[in-house]
Amino acid sequence: MYIKSRDCVTGLCLKTSAVLIGVASSFASSLSLAATDPWGYWEAADKGAIAEIYPCNQDLQSLCAKLLWIKDDPDGMLLDSNNTDVQLQQRKLTGLVFVDGVAFKKAGKWSGGRIYDPKSGKSYKAKVELKSADKIKLGGCIAFLCDSETWSRTSKPLQSKE
Repeated sequence: MYIKSRDCVTGLCLKTSAVLIGVASSFASSLSLAATDPWGYWEAADKGAIAEIYPCNQDLQSLCAKLLWIKDDPDGMLLDSNNTDVQLQQRKLTGLVFVDGVAFKKAGKWSGGRIYDPKSGKSYKAKVELKSADKIKLGGCIAFLCDSETWSRTSKPLQSKE
């Protein structure tokens, strides 16, 4: 729409343009965030495991992850033998939900919930950060001590990934 110069005497045209540009930028940012959501398949930094990250519930406000493939477990029979809970030591690691209930905090960041480390058999308070469309940082914390690992986006694993 063409605006005559006499309609812009108060500077309202500049303010309106700035607001419209801001709205357009916010909309573009939300579209790019949707294109880089965390849902999908991710490979551990050491290429020893592949997990699926998926929404814990329908509102997409929390994140869960399960192990789909473990390099040292080609037949899927490896047990959770390091678990500190003796009752859980007989469950299989393949298919295990190791990240649960991690709540959305702000664009690209989730925290709370739990992350389980099968190597130590312990659970920690989880932190997840989408670093880019192809990199995600999974971390666990006890008080102020945290450790994390960056995983890479990958395709869905078949029976084995060799």
